[in-house]
Amino acid sequence: NAWYWAALTYSDETARLYLNGREQAVAHFALAPMTHGEMGLGYKLSEESWFRGCLREVRFANAALPAQELASTE
Repeated sequence: NAWYWAALTYSDETARLYLNGREQAVAHFALAPMTHGEMGLGYKLSEESWFRGCLREVRFANAALPAQELASTE
């Protein structure tokens, strides 16, 4: 019965996962630009591992944002 804030950033071959404003994990890998495809929110595209909860808001940016900007409500 609680809301959690999660964010994933990717820039310069580094992915960072934040939970409630605190960095939880860092991984280094290269991704090719995505030109077309599908995306699933709350589940894998193979329709397994369903997220059991609600997504209140989803935001996308075309650049990696600093951590302090991720949680802004504007």
